[in-house]
Amino acid sequence: MMKWIYFRADTVVIWLGRKYSKYHMGTKATRCDIVLQGTSQDEPQKSRIVGEVTSTVEPGETSEVVSVGLNKEGGVNASDEEREMVMELCADGYWDRLWIIQEISQARQKEVCFGNLAMDWKAFIEIATLHNSSCEGPLRLNRLLQEKYSGSHTLRKLLEGHRKALCKEPRDKIYGLVGLAADAIGFPMDYGKSLIEIWKDSMEPMNRRGLLPMSDVIPFGRLVRSLLIGSCHGPQIV
Repeated sequence: MMKWIYFRADTVVIWLGRKYSKYHMGTKATRCDIVLQGTSQDEPQKSRIVGEVTSTVEPGETSEVVSVGLNKEGGVNASDEEREMVMELCADGYWDRLWIIQEISQARQKEVCFGNLAMDWKAFIEIATLHNSSCEGPLRLNRLLQEKYSGSHTLRKLLEGHRKALCKEPRDKIYGLVGLAADAIGFPMDYGKSLIEIWKDSMEPMNRRGLLPMSDVIPFGRLVRSLLIGSCHGPQIV
């Protein structure tokens, strides 16, 4: 049911914790959006996060949260504290959880909250991209979101792409992604089944529907086995 819980929500809040309160950006603002400011060709382009203050603001106080300057060569002129905060946000273990994949891909509106700040998903990804050249964490999940309607969400590609996602229940390695797969409609979901039975449930429809070339049947079987029970246990695939 998780797919529908996230999909039907007006807003899904991604709460990354109070630990980010240690970063002081010199503002009372708590809700933020990025505003790109166009300039002439000879001047640096600037991007800033503008906040909608939820508490009472005295006249003349600013609601600007973070200022990010781009120099003429396209480099980022930002405070060390700001850059450190974004790097820590992107490396947060939250993004490694398997169920976060459904949270990001199914929610119609997402709000990212950390420390005393909150911003919508688009603004969060923009600031993450400005400061982080890696494709991991939220940037990897955002790429998944962008590929949502490009045919990339087959069960096989989801299992391959998220094989390192973390969860305590091994069945969730399969069940946590079935709801996102366009070719897994009607997949039998039963936590009472053994891991071997779930392996069979994963293989049978792929074979019956011709979703796997013959050359890929064995590699896919090995992948599912490794996700459920490890590569040293379970049915031998040769």
